[in-house]
Amino acid sequence: MLDKKLQAYKKKERIPAVTPAQYKKEFPFLKETDSLALVALQNHIENAFRNHFKIRKQFKLPKLKKKRGRQSYTIYNVNNSIKVDF
Repeated sequence: MLDKKLQAYKKKERIPAVTPAQYKKEFPFLKETDSLALVALQNHIENAFRNHFKIRKQFKLPKLKKKRGRQSYTIYNVNNSIKVDF
């Protein structure tokens, strides 16, 4: 999702609204993951772009995570969110 948005931004095209459901045919393993974790990922990407366009001096363009280093993901629960670090 992030890569598609970054490519559109670099080509100076309209940034598309992408959802995790669009990628489930191409990547079947996404059907096995928790849908709330995918929604959390989509929200993080949207917030990163929104912050960049509102306050460019403080927030840079979002980047893809490297495989090395700290890995984490967030899932939403009914009352709160849970962040899992590996």
